[in-house]
Amino acid sequence: MALVGMASVGFLCLIFHKFKPHHRPHQEGLPQIVDSHERSDDTTTDTTATSSSSTGDMVFPDNFVWGSATSAYQVEGAAHEAGRGLSIWDTFCYEGGHVLNNETGDVACDHYHRFHSDIQLMKRLNLQAYRFSISWSRILPSGYAGKNRLFNQAGIDFYNQLIDALIQNDIEPWITLFHWDLPQHLQDDVDGWLDSSGQGTIVDAFGDYARTCFEAFGDRVKHWITLNEPWTVAVHGHNDGIKAPGRSHKAPMKHTLPLTINFWPMPKRRQSTMTSMHPNKGA
Repeated sequence: MALVGMASVGFLCLIFHKFKPHHRPHQEGLPQIVDSHERSDDTTTDTTATSSSSTGDMVFPDNFVWGSATSAYQVEGAAHEAGRGLSIWDTFCYEGGHVLNNETGDVACDHYHRFHSDIQLMKRLNLQAYRFSISWSRILPSGYAGKNRLFNQAGIDFYNQLIDALIQNDIEPWITLFHWDLPQHLQDDVDGWLDSSGQGTIVDAFGDYARTCFEAFGDRVKHWITLNEPWTVAVHGHNDGIKAPGRSHKAPMKHTLPLTINFWPMPKRRQSTMTSMHPNKGA
């Protein structure tokens, strides 16, 4: 059977051939999905009673979370609205020659303006969770928070509205802190993830950004992902250069060593930041 996402919000499309959902809720007015091992008449086999040993199929556990996932630059649009700063993916796309038809994320799926209707699509699919990423440069246009906490309130407001709307529709928000779209100012200022200053500038900037997100959204968001696919950032972003920031080097292992050093403490920094804010709660 297939669970297919909606392209209008860049949903992750999941195709399941050998798996059956366990205790999936059914919403009135929506078609019941019937597995090929089940009969379509009144004697349809109950999926919860089907033995995996008798059919060779596997059954999802009761606590399996059904959801969809997006990344900010791929779906939000509104690239130049409400105080958002540029990211390395804006710059990479504007250079031309990197993306089919020189497309950009300026509009994308327009999730920034259409998130209410997008959430209704999720609700119709009976999704339990929505994993989305925060645009670092929408929250902190320069990439830095610093002592003065220079965040963009309009960016905070957008994600607050998105989170609240999800919860109101019984969809749990899951947040990815970094999904490739580093603020361009950090790229220009310290060479991004290749920061070799020895001062931990890029790591400190990420820590401040994470703290800003925890303070703004942590009262409602309980699931956090530190970064998405670090291999892609390291190899495609700084080895073969086919993704932002488009670096390509003949000696990639030597050149990208600072990136590895900077990536390594990120999960620990996220954990320690959250723990310091909520010492009696797990992160």
